[in-house]
Amino acid sequence: MINLLLVLQISQRPPLLPSGLLEAIRRDLQSRYGPIDCLELLNQHLRLQSVRLNLKQKLQIVQTTGACLDAPQNGPILVYIGSRQQWNLVLEAWGQSIQYKSNQAALEPDLFVQGHLSATESTQIHYRFVESKYRAIACQELYYREYETGKISNRPHSKPCQFDWASNLKAN
Repeated sequence: MINLLLVLQISQRPPLLPSGLLEAIRRDLQSRYGPIDCLELLNQHLRLQSVRLNLKQKLQIVQTTGACLDAPQNGPILVYIGSRQQWNLVLEAWGQSIQYKSNQAALEPDLFVQGHLSATESTQIHYRFVESKYRAIACQELYYREYETGKISNRPHSKPCQFDWASNLKAN
């Protein structure tokens, strides 16, 4: 199976959102964060990735950009599955970027959300679709500095997360 990845970068025009998706995003953000001033301009602050799952359904990966809900480096990442007017939120995460990789055992791809911690550190949480939602199955701390020498590295060194990342996700 070939997964189609379409990335629409934010320019002067907002991305073309599938029918009903913008309303679902507004509803879910308001229920999570309460009244949000920038919701009227939300479609101008989105980055969208679309992955076709089958002939009828797509996976829509939505990231806010700019000043609407973003911290300096990280922001909300919402993942929906659906088609036409029916969009179901299957993952809500906070991070800087998201990537996907085909999972041969399932229709839905595995997702990897990377969050920025500092200039030389970040985390990457691996999500897998289980039943009707994405669930975190692994966490890696990524370091771009050699601790022995202090030199910055282009390639990250990784180790399992030392903090209780699974409990931290349940609290959110």
